[in-house]
Amino acid sequence: MSVPVNMPLPMQNAIEPVPANAPPTEKIVAESPSIDLEVYASRYNGMARLQRLMHVAEVCPILREEALKMAITYVQTTHNVNLYTFLHKQLSELNPTSPAEQVPADSFAYDPVWVETKMKGAALQLEKLSVELRFYKSRSFTESARRSLEEIADLYLSCGDLESVRECHSRMYGYCTGVEDKMDLLFRIIQVIIYRQDWNEAMKYITKTRSLDVKMEVHRPNGPFHTRLECVAGLAELQQKNYKVAAEHFLNANFVYLEQFLASSVSPNDVAVCGGLCALATFDRPELKCQVIASTPFKLFLEQEPQLRDIILMFHDSKYASCLTLLDEIRDNLLVQMYIAPHVSTLYAKIRQRAMIQYFSPYQSADMHKMAAAFNSSVGDLENEVVQLIQDGHIQARIDSHHKILYAREADQRTSSFKRALALEKNFQRIAKMTILRAAVLQSKILVKSDIRTGGNKQAP
Repeated sequence: MSVPVNMPLPMQNAIEPVPANAPPTEKIVAESPSIDLEVYASRYNGMARLQRLMHVAEVCPILREEALKMAITYVQTTHNVNLYTFLHKQLSELNPTSPAEQVPADSFAYDPVWVETKMKGAALQLEKLSVELRFYKSRSFTESARRSLEEIADLYLSCGDLESVRECHSRMYGYCTGVEDKMDLLFRIIQVIIYRQDWNEAMKYITKTRSLDVKMEVHRPNGPFHTRLECVAGLAELQQKNYKVAAEHFLNANFVYLEQFLASSVSPNDVAVCGGLCALATFDRPELKCQVIASTPFKLFLEQEPQLRDIILMFHDSKYASCLTLLDEIRDNLLVQMYIAPHVSTLYAKIRQRAMIQYFSPYQSADMHKMAAAFNSSVGDLENEVVQLIQDGHIQARIDSHHKILYAREADQRTSSFKRALALEKNFQRIAKMTILRAAVLQSKILVKSDIRTGGNKQAP
């Protein structure tokens, strides 16, 4: 077989299953999630499904074996022999067997024949596509050449060789004849960057895509490309911990276009979870009411996650005990979701802080015993949390530790009025001096000229 020199062999540049440039994260353990793993995995396809199953196997001990077996079954529909070998290694470490033991015919045994067959098949397919590409280039068939490069990129993606996929995408740009072709290519590039979890690079390409989207969809602001862009932008902002910006992006998504385009990146459930939690953690009450609860487009997403919908409604209705209890119940379900899992602890803390701030805001004083009951906490733990909120400037209050009462700090209206009056006086004096100076200049008939060397024109006040 003669494969062109500028086309690397499949699996030649195959990367590790877990991206090498992914930032280190805290240890995440989901003890007892209540999810149907098969239903969860079916929301995605391609590399997105494999990465999520591997995440479940990593963080959830009780689902580890099932997730690995599902990943092995699915990876056999691709050409990714490196990942196939990696998954079998993980499964064998989970269930070690002695060589003397008889392995059942229907078990998940490593199949070297499959590996060899897939490698040869990928090489043959690459050779065929390369020949077609050379033919189309020699005849200047631009559109056909672009489609051939797309097929080659898809083959490398099936092999797990993301670096070669990027190289194909770079070559495709010269064959894009229209704005839609360029937009599609940019989304392909962003998708690969998301697989690599390089979020800074993702933001650069999202900016490029947004500028192109303005030209392309000036009459369709809620079209399919706009929805795709909002979702990937929300995902990138989430990973950079810009939670409010991420929520705004997710809230702009259109449910109608999402399922048909983004199974390889995010699902409607991801939009509901990420957008809903980020909004809870960062939006004030009017924003939550207007942009989330009363939002007709986002209601369609929340229907996919009824528990989260109930949590948002309870939070808005100030039913904080029920809201926080339900949040604790779904915590493990969130930890098995790949992109939200590293942010669960931070978002939960922000949601609890915002709930405390909203609880106390209407009152001049609050009984901390009642407040502790409202937040499913002891008085001592609640007092420590409130002290932290006061130190951070989120609550203007003081604590009566003996009687366990929280008092709002009363603003000194007299001092504030004097400060405002002094500021107005200084501003009035400045304006009066400027007016007197201008009147004096006009009365003296003084003419102000600009510097001739700078090419300026004569000016008079």
